[in-house]
Formats: sequence, C-alpha cells, structure tokens
Amino acid sequence: MNTHSLKLLFLLICALMFAGCNNDIFIDDSSPSDSDFKIQAGGEKEVSFSTDYLYSVKLELSSLDYDWTTYADNDYSNTYHSRSSLYIMDQASSLPFLNRVEAVNDMVRVEFVQEKAGRLKIRLLGNTSGENISGQIRLVYSYKETSIRFTLMREEEEGAYIITSLT
Repeated sequence: MNTHSLKLLFLLICALMFAGCNNDIFIDDSSPSDSDFKIQAGGEKEVSFSTDYLYSVKLELSSLDYDWTTYADNDYSNTYHSRSSLYIMDQASSLPFLNRVEAVNDMVRVEFVQEKAGRLKIRLLGNTSGENISGQIRLVYSYKETSIRFTLMREEEEGAYIITSLT
C-alpha cells in the first residue's frame, strides 16, 4: 500500500470517529435537586430534575384521599375526586402539560406549580389534620425510576393539644 492510501485511510477513520460522537446519545442523569425535605404550613419548596428521557411524573400523598384539580396552559382544568395520587405527565397518554395542580380535602390543601419542565414548586397552603402528611414525586425514566420524598408538616396551634395515643 502506498503512503497516499494510508493517509486517506487514516483521514477516513478519523472522520468516522468524530462523526460518530453525537451529543444525542449522552443522557443528563443528574439527581433531583432535593430528595427528602419538609415543608411547613404556608411554606414552599422548589425541586428540579432532569427531563431527558422522562416517561412520567406522578404525585402521591399518603393518609387521606384528596380532590385533585389540574390546570393546563390552554385554560383546560379537570377535577379528580377521592384519590391519593395523580399523574401530571405521562408519555403513554394525551395528558397536556399541567402547570398547576391542587390537592384538597377538608383538612389539607397543597399546590404543585410547574412553570417549566424539570422544575416543580410545592406549596403547603394548610394542614390542620393533626398529623404530618408524607408524599412523593415519582419520576419514571426510560432507563430508571427515582422518587423525591417530602413531608407536609401539621399546623401547630398555640395552646392546642394533639392526642397521639390513648393508654
């Protein structure tokens, strides 16, 4: 083989190597900004998470059933009664982008605001249930599943007693 052919072969191999390095194959596999936190009544917390290959986002609250009201950008709203969880994004359905969700019952009111994909703000508007409510945001990706856990703290009233058990 002559020198010209070797140079051409070398250039062809280099071109294939550089062309084969594509940013679309790399996944932003960063962990959520927070994974376990508490929110006081009247307080809020914003979490961020990766949206690369995100398949679904599910909100879950324990202990009680809630009426979930969803709001989308196009003035679309809907209410789902007596549930403990709700999907706010699911690739398998025609669910629109939900920018706000409220979970309400007689004693607890919490709001989830998603102004842009990958950022979710949780606001505890009230918790008079007498107990802390645990919840989680379940993130399902095409290659893994992860959860962001949080606790909605009960409201403490001055001079009020909370009975936790009877003996």
